[in-house]
Amino acid sequence: MRADAYPIEKIFYTPIQYRVPLFQRPYVWERDIEDPSEDRLTPFWEDVRDTVARFLKRQDHLEHGVPEDDLTAFTDHFFGAVVLGKLDKSFGGIPHQEVIDGQQRFTTAQLLIAAAQRLAEAQGMDTTAEALRDLRLNAAKHDPKPHELHKLWPTNVNRAAYESVMHPDGPQDVPDDPNNRIQEAYAYFATELDEWIEDVEAPDREQHVKALHRVLRAHLKFVVIELEEGDNAQEIFESLNAQGTPLLAIDLVKNHVFRRASLAGVDLDRLDRDVWRELDSKWWREEQRQGRF
Repeated sequence: MRADAYPIEKIFYTPIQYRVPLFQRPYVWERDIEDPSEDRLTPFWEDVRDTVARFLKRQDHLEHGVPEDDLTAFTDHFFGAVVLGKLDKSFGGIPHQEVIDGQQRFTTAQLLIAAAQRLAEAQGMDTTAEALRDLRLNAAKHDPKPHELHKLWPTNVNRAAYESVMHPDGPQDVPDDPNNRIQEAYAYFATELDEWIEDVEAPDREQHVKALHRVLRAHLKFVVIELEEGDNAQEIFESLNAQGTPLLAIDLVKNHVFRRASLAGVDLDRLDRDVWRELDSKWWREEQRQGRF
């Protein structure tokens, strides 16, 4: 394996698509008010907000001639590790890589970028909005196929909801999918960003949005681990996911079944559509009591 730390702009700026394979579980991060230990979205946003605040403080220090030694409090923020398969540069398409581990972080980052773009548009900052757009969509000049438009392409069960909030023309008004947390995560970030900018004096809002853009591009980083020939993707997936939102038994079974099916040449889309789709619904992921316990 090769591991390097990259800012978001290095990961998402160039023409590429990161594909979440069908064997992975759906997007499960959510905001849990009742149990903070299960809340994944609030810490993610608070990390971004705090990094922007430190970035603005550094800018203020520089403008007022504070010595360089006093700026050491500002550091980049790391969002953890993602594991990617080998880069596929098939002729006639956008290069793509399989997301072996880290789809929850990647998806959350993309939803936040989309919400930040919407904020920039609402503030009349078209240049900043366009730059944020380039971090989530492959530009038309690269001639992407319809399914290659998005920099991240989620697993089947998440695609309809993801496309509705990540649409090039802005979030689409479609019914909420009760088995999907994509729309709720995007709505959370949009609300938090609105409240964040409302607390800023009007003359300073442009500076704050620009700082948000700069932090998202250059100061939020992932440790990217790229697999090489001979690496066991399934073992790595299970090992690393056990440290985040716990994998359910059904997630491990799905991982194994789809990997074996892939090696056997089975049509994975058909397997997902005709056999497995129902098992990805929210009903199957709820805890159930057994007997009187």
